[in-house]
Amino acid sequence: MDKDILEILQPIKNEFEKISQDLIKAKEELEFYRHAIDYLPNPIFIKDKNAKFMFFNKAYEQFFGIKKENFISKSV
Repeated sequence: MDKDILEILQPIKNEFEKISQDLIKAKEELEFYRHAIDYLPNPIFIKDKNAKFMFFNKAYEQFFGIKKENFISKSV
């Protein structure tokens, strides 16, 4: 009986491991792009559909003299 259960669960385990690896890769790629955008010389920002800041780079912070932690998830 235990062998039957393991055979049934193995494809689920394999899929879970693949999804976990894909998630790790996606997080690494996101971090790479955030880092790249953060060091561009031009001020860049991203807002969501409700006009709340999701991201802005260091150039944006310096240009406007503000800090991310005071504005992320807020609308201005």
